[in-house]
Amino acid sequence: MLQEMKLEDALKNFLQGREVQVMYNEATDSEDPVFSLEPLDKFFKGIRFLVEIPENEAGGAERKTEVPAVPRTAKKKETPEQKGN
Repeated sequence: MLQEMKLEDALKNFLQGREVQVMYNEATDSEDPVFSLEPLDKFFKGIRFLVEIPENEAGGAERKTEVPAVPRTAKKKETPEQKGN
């Protein structure tokens, strides 16, 4: 049986070894959603997580590899066809 829960609770269950499914909308049109289910570990495969840590908390044995600041990607420019819709 699947039960919907908050992100925090789903992650706790995942860390306890339970299989967690992610339900997401694949459709670009919000009026006609197309939902898919995928295991959480497969959904996040290849994704890297970066957390902003204050300098005074970042030291010691827990310190991981520091990643340089990543520039934010610019918004895609609309094509004339998109502007007309």
